[in-house]
Parts: sequence; structure tokens; C-alpha cells
Amino acid sequence: MTLQPPPGFAEGGIALDPALVRVVRTDGALSGMSPDTLRCCGRPAGLIVAFLSPNVDFSATCKALRGMSAGAPLLAVSTAGVLCEVPDAAAPLYEAAGPGWQTVLVQVFSPELIDQVSLHSVPLHNEDIRHGAPKLSRRERIQRIADSLDAVRVPFHIDSADTLALTFVDGMSACESYFMEAVYRVGRFPCLFIGGSAGGNLDGGKTYTFDGRSASENHAVVAFVKLAQGKRYAVLKTQNFRKTDKQFIILDSDPDRRTVSSVVDPETFTAHPIIDHICGLLGCARAELEGHLVKQTFGIEVAGEVFVRSIARIDLENDEISFFCDISTGDRLFLLESTDFVTQTRDDYQAFLRASRSRWPGF
Repeated sequence: MTLQPPPGFAEGGIALDPALVRVVRTDGALSGMSPDTLRCCGRPAGLIVAFLSPNVDFSATCKALRGMSAGAPLLAVSTAGVLCEVPDAAAPLYEAAGPGWQTVLVQVFSPELIDQVSLHSVPLHNEDIRHGAPKLSRRERIQRIADSLDAVRVPFHIDSADTLALTFVDGMSACESYFMEAVYRVGRFPCLFIGGSAGGNLDGGKTYTFDGRSASENHAVVAFVKLAQGKRYAVLKTQNFRKTDKQFIILDSDPDRRTVSSVVDPETFTAHPIIDHICGLLGCARAELEGHLVKQTFGIEVAGEVFVRSIARIDLENDEISFFCDISTGDRLFLLESTDFVTQTRDDYQAFLRASRSRWPGF
């Protein structure tokens, strides 16, 4: 089933061009798909990116996709959900992973859009973290990842004007920040890195990446993408949360385990257990905290931009909170409140188009 942008997204004059990008929603059996689905005007695709439910056989599905790909570059990751429009207007715009969720979402990019792709799988050297007993220092872990990155060879010139690095990090590795610090340390890839984390079921299940050859855990997969001549790109950042005036500073944290146990009130400079402090901010009992955070989360602010830091688990017994991102001592977290997802995304998209047209007349 081919998907289109959410309602109203074409109002700015740009819609998804099926000749350049095709998005297909299927399942672990790749129902309704054939080799022609992954070709563009009879040619192999410039790039294929697949997002797989954690409930399907990841390796088998990737192998089947590769068999249909006619040799096109294929990158795949497991995911905790997908953002897409479905025919039923009452259905959610975002599909989250659940016990019976089988969705596989495949993006097919035309060779008229993407000229060359160089795919690489990079080990994250996080076995100690996965075993629950971190031993490497931050510096040593970053250096090991940097050494692995330094072995990567891209067979074409990297130019930030026409090249980007599409990157997905194993979501259970707790190494996203380590990986990006390693990228800066190596200093050999002068282009924008975009992407995210491979996801899975939120019960601590496994997450996977696929680099066109094999499925891996504890790795990042990077696709260096060079656009076709005459094509260009820009980055849209959107999130349906806005900053409030409630904040605190992290005191005791474990970046490898991504847990926080105590914080500092910036108004009184007094330390508090994190759960008690957040309950005080929200005016709720400890047992009610999870329910109060359904439409709220936390974030950090960097250069005037807010970046979400979502809670993964609240451990009332041990008085600590786990986050989906690493949190460090000294970080200032703001309480964020949710906005309407569809409206916020549409507004951000229209603002993105206006800014792009201002920068590039004729866009």
C-alpha cells in the first residue's frame, strides 16, 4: 500500500513525488510486494530503507527484502513504531509497537534522487553496558568507537552540499552520544549526520540494524548518501512538545545506565530525590506520577532549541528514573508539555517550506 503525506501537508505546494520516493506499508511476510515494488522506472532503487516491527523475524525479512532489491543499497532497522497516514481517518497517525503489531514500512528512493550510497556497520564496543556492568571509561569507549569509524572508507568525495550520513544506532546500546562524539573525534566525515535509534518493544527486547549484508546488535549502521546532480536537501526538525518554566538540574546520574536519582532545585539550590521533586512540581503523589506524565516529558535546551529527553521507566522502589537518552550531572532539564501532534507537525512543515523558499528561490 503506497502512503501519501498527512492531510494538509501538500498545501505548501510540495507533495511526495512517487517518481522519486515511494513508501510502502506491508508486514513480515512482505504481503503484496514483488521485486517491481522496489524498482524505480524499471531500474534498481538508489536506496531502500526499511523499518521493521520487533514482532517479525528481522533477519528473515531483511533477507527477503534483499532478494527483491535487485542489488540496490538496503538499510533496515527494528522500530518501536512508525509515523504514517492510513486510509481510516480515525486511525492514529502514529502506529506504536504492540503485541500483535506486524507492520514493515519500506521507503524506496529513486536513482534520480540518490546517485551513490556507501553502507557501513560500526561496532559500538558496549558489551559491558549490555551485561549491566560498565567497565570502560567514557574516554576509552569513545576512542574505541572512533578507531572503528576511522577504518570506514567511503568511495566518493564527501561534500556537505550534496552528501549526508543517514545513521541508526542500536537503541539498546546506550551509545548514541558516544557514537557522535567519536564522529567528531575522527573528523573525517564533513557532512550532516541524521537518523536516530533502532527501536523495539518497550519491555527491554532486542533491537537490530541491517547494513545490506547482515543483521547486527550493538552496532550503528551508517549510509553515506550522495544526492544526484541538481538535487539538494534540507532538514526539518519537529516535535509536539513545548517548554514550560519548571526545571531542575541533574545531580546524581549514571550515563551508561541512563538513570537519575537526585536533582537540584535551581531556585533554592537544595538537593532532592528526583521522583519526590518531580511529584512536587506536578502536585501529585508518587503512585500517580506515571499517569501525570502521559502528556508531559522533559527536555534540554541547546542554543535555543529544545531536545526531548523522554522517560523510559520510573523505579519507585529504588528512587530513580531511567531515560531513553543518557543524562549527565549538570544537565538542566525542563518540563515539557505536549501540543497537538498533527497541528504542530503541519505548522513546522509549513515554516520549513517558507524558510527553504527564502533560502533557495524556486524551491
